[in-house]
Amino acid sequence: MTKKSVVLINPPYSWMVFPIPVILPGLGYLAETLRTNGFNVTIIDAQLGYTLEDIVEQVKKINPDVVAFSFISFKPISHKKLVAGIREVMPKALLVAGGPHVSSLRED
Repeated sequence: MTKKSVVLINPPYSWMVFPIPVILPGLGYLAETLRTNGFNVTIIDAQLGYTLEDIVEQVKKINPDVVAFSFISFKPISHKKLVAGIREVMPKALLVAGGPHVSSLRED
């Protein structure tokens, strides 16, 4: 049986918001839980200098079953662009949004 593949994304944020790379602990907890339950997991941390285009290209190469995002409220426009770009190259993948912004402002 083939393992399901999941990509977890920490989107890019301005250096003015976070002057050093910040990984949200929820992604680490989620990754470990998924791995423990038999999923192949890749984390793409855009804080390490990836552009939106880089992320979309990486996701396309990995070809996951699920793409999950952790959003905070600082850049909702770029988040929408990222999701649209991934949906374009991965039309059948399940896209999941989570994180502080989604938890507190679901209607956005």
